[in-house]
Amino acid sequence: SNPEDNIYLSEGRVAWLRSLPEPEGPVQKLSRQIELAKELLQAGESEEAADLFQTVRSQAGSYRLHTRPSLEEMIALSYLRLGEQQNCIDGHNLASCLLPIAAEGVHKEQRGSRSAIHYYREVLQNKPYDLISRWLFNIAYMTVGEYPDNVPERWLISPDVFDSEYDIGRYPDRAPALGLDALGLAGGGIMEDFDNDGFLDIMASSWGSRDQLRYFRNQGDGT
Repeated sequence: SNPEDNIYLSEGRVAWLRSLPEPEGPVQKLSRQIELAKELLQAGESEEAADLFQTVRSQAGSYRLHTRPSLEEMIALSYLRLGEQQNCIDGHNLASCLLPIAAEGVHKEQRGSRSAIHYYREVLQNKPYDLISRWLFNIAYMTVGEYPDNVPERWLISPDVFDSEYDIGRYPDRAPALGLDALGLAGGGIMEDFDNDGFLDIMASSWGSRDQLRYFRNQGDGT
């Protein structure tokens, strides 16, 4: 696959963009940096993406450069993803990413989410009816353990939104203990007794072009 014309090969597209001749005009240079920052974000290089978006932002005003989404939104998203990577992936536990986020799911490394809160506040001051940013602003506060008390009232999403009509309970996350927590892009999964031994096995695919198709055989003893 050629990263130049395959938008899903973000790591390859980062290398490709960096290999291109530098554009001549200042606006074109900034546009190239924005494109590179977006690919860095898609490739999981969240902190580097945030830094590059901030560099562009510091210069964009001089050239009246406007983007959609705004640079503030992209910086906020980069920091929010950084927080997810440092906590929900690197420090995963049973409460990670389950809404509303409970005490066990609060981020220990909070720089990402707190930086996101700062930039989402800027976005909402300019666009108070931006529901996507408002939602993520509330989520960011959850991840630092300050929802709903510290969320500004005008942008608060009421805790009632997360109430269910009845308690269906929660499925425990057994994947790490069983060795099933393989990291990859979202794919498909099948639970079936593939070898006819009476125990359910698991087949899992991943969307990454170099990722494996994995078969996990149930050994009948909880592993």
